[in-house]
Amino acid sequence: MTIETIMLACLKKHIKGLPEENEEFLKGISEYAYDNNMSSFLKEDSTLEITEFLVTAFLDPFFKMPSKMVNTYFENYSLVKKFKMLSNSVFELAKGKMQSHDVSLSENLEKQVIDCIFEIYSKNEFESIFSAEISDVIMEMDFIKGRTDKYSVRLSRMVR
Repeated sequence: MTIETIMLACLKKHIKGLPEENEEFLKGISEYAYDNNMSSFLKEDSTLEITEFLVTAFLDPFFKMPSKMVNTYFENYSLVKKFKMLSNSVFELAKGKMQSHDVSLSENLEKQVIDCIFEIYSKNEFESIFSAEISDVIMEMDFIKGRTDKYSVRLSRMVR
């Protein structure tokens, strides 16, 4: 049994009304499992019950989400990863500027971030998940460009 099969079983068990999985959903599950090294939950000396317990504990935040949102998350997992990567890049630049380094935001990075944000907002279920992070990224880009002297929430944590 694969970790993806166990993940699907746990999701279906805890989330009522989860739509039938499609190719993008399954690809997202597989990428999520790989990125989080969940295959390490499968051990020769472990029982299926132990593995299911570990997977269930790991996936617990998803159980609190509506089924459509969970489906959208995994169908668009590559978009989630891309946004987080771009967000971290902008954050590092903003942190550098905050520490008095001479940094600038490249047009390419800004365009990638804006395009990614538009793509996220085209998925209605993502608005509530990413609205705070998107706000932080936009504020950090404005801070880097000198349009504001206000810090984003996550950047202000660095000041304390």
